[in-house]
Amino acid sequence: MSRLFAAARDEIRAGWLAYTVGIYQSAARRWIDLASKSHNPAHYSVGHLMYYGRGFRRDRIEAYKWFLLPHWNGVRRSARPFRSLVTR
Repeated sequence: MSRLFAAARDEIRAGWLAYTVGIYQSAARRWIDLASKSHNPAHYSVGHLMYYGRGFRRDRIEAYKWFLLPHWNGVRRSARPFRSLVTR
């Protein structure tokens, strides 16, 4: 496993740990950094935060943008929230 992959995996996990204990700003910082490097799971995670208003102001249109990126790249778990936004 490459160092880059391991570092990204660790950042995603650290973000989810922060998220589960309610430290949404910390999760957002970690995931935004990864998303800026085209990390698909981070795109989904940022969209999730925005969709539910955790760590960001609730903004479903902005969440839609974040969900589109991994959706187009085949990340399956982004399809459900993506579909719910499209049908509204």
